[in-house]
Amino acid sequence: MKLFLASQDFGDHADKLRKLVGKNKNALVVFNARDHKEGDSGEPFQRELFTKNGFNFYRLDLRDYFGKEAELNKFVADYKPGLVVLLGGNTFLLRRALAQSGFDKIICRDVKQGKYVFAGHSAGSIIAGPNLHGFEHMDQEKLTFPPYQKKIVWDGLGLTDVRVIPHADSPKYKKEINKLRKELFDKYNYEYVVLSDADVLIIDGSKKELLKK
Repeated sequence: MKLFLASQDFGDHADKLRKLVGKNKNALVVFNARDHKEGDSGEPFQRELFTKNGFNFYRLDLRDYFGKEAELNKFVADYKPGLVVLLGGNTFLLRRALAQSGFDKIICRDVKQGKYVFAGHSAGSIIAGPNLHGFEHMDQEKLTFPPYQKKIVWDGLGLTDVRVIPHADSPKYKKEINKLRKELFDKYNYEYVVLSDADVLIIDGSKKELLKK
């Protein structure tokens, strides 16, 4: 199982991602955490970022597969990605998209079987962990609109026991990060990492590597 968990984009370690992925550079990129930002998904920037790093970029909109898990499963199998990426935005909106499309189940199965690398940044990295409890201090957990369901999905993908706290170098989140650490993660002795936007956590099987700037 291979995970590349970042705070922002590829951090300062795009070379490490390329090495982790290997020869198959087909990338499925999920933007659904940004569905509340009309016309501001950042696709041109992301497309350029992936392309210049040697990846074949494909934007996957999970809304097209709500209630169609079998169809999505076939698409992913036919596309044969070497990399699946969940971009940042609203963590709880992204989690709803994964649940309503069934992509959460597909990712968990495929990544554990070693079919492709899972990468996340910000919300995408948070979701890789056990659950989303505490992250309502950083995101609006009740943000929803059609075709999204109102139900909050608190379970993470459970790909790792490590909880990722992103944007450690952002003044915007300083108060929320301190609250998370003191009132929840430290109190209950949870395993976690705090990432600045240059940092990356790589998990390759049983090996964990925290890369700083």
